[in-house]
Amino acid sequence: MFGHVLEGNYRKNGSSGGFVTWICSQLLRHDYIDAVIHVKESKQAGKLFEYGISRNELELDAGAKTKYYPVEYSEVIKTVKNVPGRYAVVGLPSYIMELRLLSEQDPVVKERLKFMIGLVCGHQKTTKFAEFLAWQCGIKPGDLKSINFRKKQDDAPASKYAIELVGIVDGKEQTIVKK
Repeated sequence: MFGHVLEGNYRKNGSSGGFVTWICSQLLRHDYIDAVIHVKESKQAGKLFEYGISRNELELDAGAKTKYYPVEYSEVIKTVKNVPGRYAVVGLPSYIMELRLLSEQDPVVKERLKFMIGLVCGHQKTTKFAEFLAWQCGIKPGDLKSINFRKKQDDAPASKYAIELVGIVDGKEQTIVKK
């Protein structure tokens, strides 16, 4: 990490420095965009995360933090095409490149995607990565309810994070935090 946001709780609520959420909040606050397309918790059974659309800072904040989980954006692109507005999109560099190429082919997408924010990417994971981490903590595959891949520790710098898992262990929902 090379820096962090001093304003508000962006750093505390982010994975590292809170930059992406802060940038997106500024775009919303100063009326450059109407919505942010980013990865959020999924409302679909069997899926932990998916691309979603946040139209205010509260929704945006709820989707903060890194998610090491495979996602795709076909449904949100349908929304972009069908619902007029100015959008920012957050994604891995390969996703941003795909959207730039799509923008060259589709004038509606080009007009509506005003900002594309690429994340620093070291790797991509499968859904099994979350299950693997959960299983190491005693949560069997299929029993994981949610995961925070980069849980900040009050007594450590942002680079020393833990995982926080919520799942079923011995028939009861439990929250487990492990460095």
